[in-house]
Amino acid sequence: MLTRSLGVFLLFGVAVAVTGCTAAVTGRPSPNAAAVVQIQEERTPLTSDRALGDLSTIDYCSLFDAAAVEKGGADNVGELQQSFGECTVSAKLSGQAITVEVGFLDKNATGRIPDPTKRLPRGLVAQRDLNAGPDVCTTNLAFPDRVSVEIYTYVDDVSNTVSGSQALCQVNSAVLDRMVTAVTQKKVAHLTFAPGTLGTVDACALISDSRVTQEIGMPMRHDENPAKHRCQWKITSSGPRATLWFYAENPSPAVPGTTTETIAGRQSIVQKLSGNYCLVTTVVGPYAAKSGENETAGVYVNMLSAVPKDACGVARALANVAWPQLPSS
Repeated sequence: MLTRSLGVFLLFGVAVAVTGCTAAVTGRPSPNAAAVVQIQEERTPLTSDRALGDLSTIDYCSLFDAAAVEKGGADNVGELQQSFGECTVSAKLSGQAITVEVGFLDKNATGRIPDPTKRLPRGLVAQRDLNAGPDVCTTNLAFPDRVSVEIYTYVDDVSNTVSGSQALCQVNSAVLDRMVTAVTQKKVAHLTFAPGTLGTVDACALISDSRVTQEIGMPMRHDENPAKHRCQWKITSSGPRATLWFYAENPSPAVPGTTTETIAGRQSIVQKLSGNYCLVTTVVGPYAAKSGENETAGVYVNMLSAVPKDACGVARALANVAWPQLPSS
């Protein structure tokens, strides 16, 4: 009897245990749907369209934080200056004036290497420019679809420089950290361009590769630029290049070496720069986003001293092609 009773007792205990386990599994709460979506989002590669939205209307100042420039070692940081294709701020580094620019969206990854000191999430890659000089630092935040945003920091007056590229790159590193936060937390803002303004124009559509090739005298092709407000033609990273870009700026007094000319019916400023460089600009109209600034189109040509053609002659010829297609003043 004792043996049988013990067996019945043990059987009863097993049944209770099994029943208890079954009840615990049945009553377990289901996963939180929002948490599952968040986990899936964090594991999804962050392409440029997911992170930035409409690539032609990005407000690059929403990717930029003046405090990051200070964190990188600079001081006397000015006000962020918004434009079509970039956001700019002035500062001082070791007593020298520097400029930090964020923007210049492109899909051209040549001349860059990954930065091993920056491990970024969701397929983002920090890139260094191999061709930067001692007074410049160029850093890119690259998305998995090859689109990248540039951080470009340079010394304003290179004739008396004490800041090397390492110090400038410390500024870039801090700015990059802020940019990564902005894109991963979906804090990117956008500009609205009124019809008939430069913001609606595709710079690469105004001048053909064949025409740039004809004027420079060497085969040239334009970089792929999804932002539209800047187009650059080149064949190698160290060869001649031409750039057409649109930006906003405050009117400034004429500087030595400039002339005022009429090109394709538009009043234009031609500025001969040191070396075989030239800049031709024309004002298109007031910049709606900030009173006192103007929408400006510029053609910049760098022929290099080894190329016999005059850079200003090439710049004038390219401006003659582009200016008639700009919005009316």
